[in-house]
Amino acid sequence: MFAQHCPHQLRVTSSSSATCSSSHRSKNQSKRRYAACASSPSEGKEGEQDDAIPANCTRVSVEVKKPLGLILEEDGLGGIVVVEVVSEGNSAKTKLIRKGDKILAISAQIKTRTQDYGGVSVGSGEEMIRLQVQGEKFDTIMAAISSYPSQKTMKIDVLKCQE
Repeated sequence: MFAQHCPHQLRVTSSSSATCSSSHRSKNQSKRRYAACASSPSEGKEGEQDDAIPANCTRVSVEVKKPLGLILEEDGLGGIVVVEVVSEGNSAKTKLIRKGDKILAISAQIKTRTQDYGGVSVGSGEEMIRLQVQGEKFDTIMAAISSYPSQKTMKIDVLKCQE
């Protein structure tokens, strides 16, 4: 189905085909998937909590290094859901993230300053934040994941629900 490892940072697919490329959406494509092989700025500080958790669900925080080994998809309600956990991936090794889990928040890194060098704007200074996923654009979440430093452990909050 999907390659076991990712040679590129972003892998976005429609439901029927896989391609390694930057994020895009075709006219006929209603959902996008992302293989988290590899974090972008937004509001949210470390430790902030999301909306109330339904009674049949549990919020779980997972610490994992990249490549994550997850295939993510928009859920159509402004959220992102795990549609596959790659068997040899780092997320699978934690045994805490499963197919069907909803992503609530992720670690992200932002640049705190920019300087202009001969017309080129260069970002400097780093701040780690928590990015709440609900309501954010899919591309923003994918950029946040891909820009997160691979040598650091990423924190992912997932919603695990029982049916």
